[in-house]
Amino acid sequence: MLIGGSLILNVSDWRTLWLINAALTIAWAAIAFFVTSGWRRRGGGVGAEKLLRNITACLKQPGALLVAACFAIYAAQHISMMAWLPTYMREEYGASTLFAATVPAVVLLFNASGNWMSAWAMGRGMQSWLLLAVGAFGMGLSQFGVFSTVLVDEARVVCALMFGVFGGMIPAAALGSVATYTPAPAQIGTMNGLMVMGTNAGMLFGPPAVAAVRASTGNWNDVIWLVASIATVGVVLAFISRPLERRANR
Repeated sequence: MLIGGSLILNVSDWRTLWLINAALTIAWAAIAFFVTSGWRRRGGGVGAEKLLRNITACLKQPGALLVAACFAIYAAQHISMMAWLPTYMREEYGASTLFAATVPAVVLLFNASGNWMSAWAMGRGMQSWLLLAVGAFGMGLSQFGVFSTVLVDEARVVCALMFGVFGGMIPAAALGSVATYTPAPAQIGTMNGLMVMGTNAGMLFGPPAVAAVRASTGNWNDVIWLVASIATVGVVLAFISRPLERRANR
């Protein structure tokens, strides 16, 4: 869609892109409605009291809260990069609209490979906290390369791709830790909701923070210190969760 959107923008404006996107959304919603219209829920609903107990039980798991915070740290960096990388490439490289949209699309492809790598590692016994720490460290380090004034353009693009790989390690590790921290099987859905709430929180504060730094300093290079600080917090939180994960596994 990133590439398709840039092709549309080459021949039209953002209003056309929004209308096409809205039409696709409505069409897909209609398909989902008709496909699922015959489905029937099995079992009774969850009452308010039971739901509150589930939420309370999940919030009493400090390890899960730390992992959700790591997920938020990841999302703040990831969505900021996806949101601002095209603008950065246009301003710094003078890139075309198509190229500026293609690079983030490829970064997302590499992000998917990071997810697969993380899942593969967990399937072979690697603990979630280590994957969270390596992912956060790699994201911070690769962002130094992306916003560096020393590296050549090609090297900065490679750093952007590595940002996708390291970032992709975190969602799989965070969601994979749900089974570790969930007190009871009935609360798995609630614990997944906690993780999703973490990533949504990161999406909320990440892009505005990057925009504020860019607007106040007038250049992209000072963004390095913001994203490096955020990544450092992610590494610290991952290491703090280490003993909690080991205790939960026991």
